[in-house]
Amino acid sequence: MSSTCLAVLPSAWRFVPAWVRTSRRRRSNFNRRSRSTSPQVMARPTGPVQLVECAPSGTNRVFAAGQWYEFGNGRWNLNAGLRPQSDSRFVFAGQQGQPLKHPFPGARFARSCAPEPRTGWSVPICASRCVKAGTEFSLPWPERLLIRQIAISPHGVLHAASSDGLLAFDGTKWQPVEVLDGGGRAWAVGDVLGVAFDSKGQLWFAVKAGVGCQRAEGWRFYEGKDGLPWNDFSGVCAGADGEVLVHHAPRRYSIDGKAWQYRQGRRWLPHDDVAQAAVDAQGTAWFATAAGIGCIERRPMTLAAKAEFYEQEIERYIKRSPFGYVAEAPLRRPGDKTSADPQDSDNDGLWTAMYGAGECFAYGATKDLKAKERAKKAFGPCAFCRR
Repeated sequence: MSSTCLAVLPSAWRFVPAWVRTSRRRRSNFNRRSRSTSPQVMARPTGPVQLVECAPSGTNRVFAAGQWYEFGNGRWNLNAGLRPQSDSRFVFAGQQGQPLKHPFPGARFARSCAPEPRTGWSVPICASRCVKAGTEFSLPWPERLLIRQIAISPHGVLHAASSDGLLAFDGTKWQPVEVLDGGGRAWAVGDVLGVAFDSKGQLWFAVKAGVGCQRAEGWRFYEGKDGLPWNDFSGVCAGADGEVLVHHAPRRYSIDGKAWQYRQGRRWLPHDDVAQAAVDAQGTAWFATAAGIGCIERRPMTLAAKAEFYEQEIERYIKRSPFGYVAEAPLRRPGDKTSADPQDSDNDGLWTAMYGAGECFAYGATKDLKAKERAKKAFGPCAFCRR
C-alpha cells in the first residue's frame, strides 16, 4: 500500500510530506521532513538573517544585525568572540572556530561558502579576498562584475556565479566555464544566480533559463518542462545524498535526483524572503530569511507512528461536541494550533463518515482495537445527522 501524506509534528510548527511504501508484514521506517520555528529554536536571532553557515566541525552559525550566533543545546546563542570591533571590519570563524578579521563591512556580504578542509580553503569572503590554509590573499576580479555565489570543487577549484557568467579560477585568473546543451545553446554566459557542488562532486548552477548539472555523462538541464517550479534564484545549496536545494526570495525547492519538491510559505519557512541556505551533517537544511532562521529537518519514523500522531492531533484540536464530529477547525491565530476553533457546518456528516471509514481500513490492516473503537464512535454522530 502506498501513502502520500502531510504530517504535523508536535511542539513546534513542523510539517512533513512523506512518501512511503509499506506492507502488513513489515514496519517501514522513512525519513520525514519537518519545518521548525519553535520558540526555543527561534529565541535568537530575530529579524533578517544575512548569512547561515554549517561548518564541517558540526557548528551551525548565522549572521544577523552585525552579530554571529551559534546553535547549541537546542537554542541560538550569541558568540561574543566573533563580535566586530568596528563597522569597517568583518569578523567570521575560521576552521577551528577562531575569529578571522578582514577590512570589509559585514553588511556587504550576500553569500559566502562554508570552510572546505579537504582542499585547504577556509572561507571565500568576497570575490577579491580569500583565505586558504589560514592565509589571506587577493584574487583578480573586475570591479564592474557582481559575484552572486562562490563554490569549491572537490579538487579545490573556486567557481563563481557572476553577472558575467559561470567562472572558474585556474590559479592566476578567472576563466569562463563552457556549458552547451544538445541543441548547441550556450548556458551560463550571462547572469548566473547560483553555483554549488553536490555530495557527489557534481557542479550545479542556476540561471533564468533554468538549472544545470554537470554529470559524468554530460550536462543535464532542468527547465519548466522538466518540473522546475521557478526560474529566478538567490542561490544553490548542496544537501545530503545528492540532493540540491535551489532557493529564491519567495520560495525554496529541491531535487533529489528524480523530482522537484516545492516548499513555500509559513508552513515551511518563517518568511518567504530567503537570502541563503546551508545543510548540516545531519541533513538538516537551514535558511536565512527576512524574519529569522528556519530549518527543514529529516526524522525517521514508521507509518504507524505517524498515524498515531494524527490521531492525537484530531482528538486534541479537531473533534467537536460530545458526539465527536470531525470537520473544519479554523485557527484564530495563524500557525497556533492551540487556537483551533472547531465549527459546525453542512459537511459535518461527510467528514466524520470519511474519518470513520479510514478507521475501518486501519482496523482491517492492523487489527488495532483502538482503530475499531474510533470507527464505532464515528458511527454515532453520522447516525444522529440522519434524524
